[in-house]
Amino acid sequence: SPARLMLRPYGSIALTALVAAGTLGFAFLGGDKASAFKGAQAGSPSNGGQVLFVVIDTLRADHLPAYGYSAGKTPHLDAFSKDAVRFERAYTNASWTRPSFASLMTGRYASSHGVMSKAASLPDAVETVAESFSRAGYNTAGVVTNYNVAPFFNFQQGFDSYSYLTPNFLFGASDTAAKLSLLQIVKKIDEKLRAKLGHVAPGSAYQDASVVNQHVSEFLDRAPKGPWFLFAAYMDPHDPYFTHPYDGQGYSRAAHIKPDPAEADMLRKLYDGEITFWDEHFGKLVSDLKRRGVYDDLTMVVTSDHGEEFMEHGGFWHGTTLYDEQLHVPLFVKLPKGEGAGTSVAHWVESVDVMPTLLGLQGVPVPEGVQGIDLFRGKAQTFAEESHEGNVLRSSRIQHQGSSLKLIVANPGNPRGLKQRELYRVDIDPGEKQDVASSDESSLAVSEHELEQAAKQAKTGALKAREVDLGMDQAAQDRLKALGYAGD
Repeated sequence: SPARLMLRPYGSIALTALVAAGTLGFAFLGGDKASAFKGAQAGSPSNGGQVLFVVIDTLRADHLPAYGYSAGKTPHLDAFSKDAVRFERAYTNASWTRPSFASLMTGRYASSHGVMSKAASLPDAVETVAESFSRAGYNTAGVVTNYNVAPFFNFQQGFDSYSYLTPNFLFGASDTAAKLSLLQIVKKIDEKLRAKLGHVAPGSAYQDASVVNQHVSEFLDRAPKGPWFLFAAYMDPHDPYFTHPYDGQGYSRAAHIKPDPAEADMLRKLYDGEITFWDEHFGKLVSDLKRRGVYDDLTMVVTSDHGEEFMEHGGFWHGTTLYDEQLHVPLFVKLPKGEGAGTSVAHWVESVDVMPTLLGLQGVPVPEGVQGIDLFRGKAQTFAEESHEGNVLRSSRIQHQGSSLKLIVANPGNPRGLKQRELYRVDIDPGEKQDVASSDESSLAVSEHELEQAAKQAKTGALKAREVDLGMDQAAQDRLKALGYAGD
């Protein structure tokens, strides 16, 4: 049914992957637990429960204590991880927001759902996770604050209510008034002056976690007693990076397209501070769920759309490479009644696997065209792709002769300056520092073949994305630029 759009201002037992004869299986360490997650096929819409799907924009896994990071502080996420299953090796299928969110919401690779370019809008023909739940009788709601997944790009499909939380406008202007030419000019002058002073106005690009929590709480206030599905997308720690408590200091991609490499440590600390700020409000969300008495029976996923780069491979921000600082994301799945609590899973999974897993856990049929599989099965290969800002990239991770190989291919003359072929032994070189493409021709040949096969499979059932005319919508351009997407 059409969504009602609301625009508002504002461990442990480990699972280990076993690869043999081309088939991926897995086993639990510490006892026979082979049937521990049989609940993935149990249940039915008639006795379905509540589902909360949380995505934190730009959160890389290796900047979380739960993934071994010692410099950060996330006590609330750490506590939550004891109630959930943690996936150690979860990889996103693109390194910028719109294609990655589309994969999370449709279970399809970018070549299949078609959302690749800055002008691409989610096709009507694709079935989203919200549409599947809605068809099964669930009340569906979404709360987002990233313009890339606003109704402008058709991400509201299947939601009974979908709240895009707009940025704060200069002088409290309305959304309509903010499009006026004079106000746009004043806004640009204001942003340039602030940038020179190292200031960014909080809320100028997106609403922070405290505001997202308010709207989540409003949904919970009116949520029906029957089954519901809630999608909540937080923007912290996406730039602009702010110091906390807010003191006016901020650092944005829009004002610093190419930061000085000497600023990497400073930006990393600001980024970590944003993660801690989000974690504080995540703790308040969990406390609210417990206070309402819905936490124990809740199925809850916490993950990210992509990571962030701090000169690991010669650059900053995200969206122009497919290295693991961009692709390796956190993933936690909390099951009802504490099932699997505190365990960790070591096999490979992808963002496209989240949607079919959520549906399967609730006994809701997985729609045709979904390319992901049950997270608890794992897989022997991962795949990522994108075409962004002139960088046309593909990547595949495989197992070969006891090694984990990762191949990245890029188009000739790409603006980022990436080599056309890079091959890494990520099992012994997780930082992707030693390119072995020229020294291991056998592994390169196998990796290239597997990448081509994965790319062909990704195109299965390909849909054509609807293209919006960004050139005719100054407000759309400005909102994308505020998030660092300066336009091709």
